[in-house]
Amino acid sequence: MQLLQTPEAFEGRAVAVVIFYPGDGARSLFATRDAADANDLASALLIDNTQVEGDYPVKDELREAGFYRVHGTFKRSQPVVVGEGVVVPFVVGGRLSDLNGIEQLRTLTQMREHCAERPHCRMEYMGGILPIPRIGTAEKSPDALEWLREP
Repeated sequence: MQLLQTPEAFEGRAVAVVIFYPGDGARSLFATRDAADANDLASALLIDNTQVEGDYPVKDELREAGFYRVHGTFKRSQPVVVGEGVVVPFVVGGRLSDLNGIEQLRTLTQMREHCAERPHCRMEYMGGILPIPRIGTAEKSPDALEWLREP
């Protein structure tokens, strides 16, 4: 979100963003799934045309709709002047070029569904931060989380 709110601060810089790919061969990556559903182009980053066919073929990495971590160089969109004093707002939030990494991410919902399909699987947060599925009996008793209860 910060990238889209202050694009001038990131112009020409290498960035790593978690972004939603809507699928179906789209060249646009959206800040959120809701932005993709609404086709909110102001919240979208376009993939540079050369990336689709070039040295790092994006089409091989973006196979299905979902969240991805993308590494590349950010270029902000320039305003389009259509007449004296008339400037069209940004059509898209910016562009990503020189991509050098795309990694598909598993959402928490996908992790829960995967765990629910397996017997004796439960979700835990390692260190209270990282959600991970575990199979087997609990390592800690429910009393270990007593500090969460109100006095």
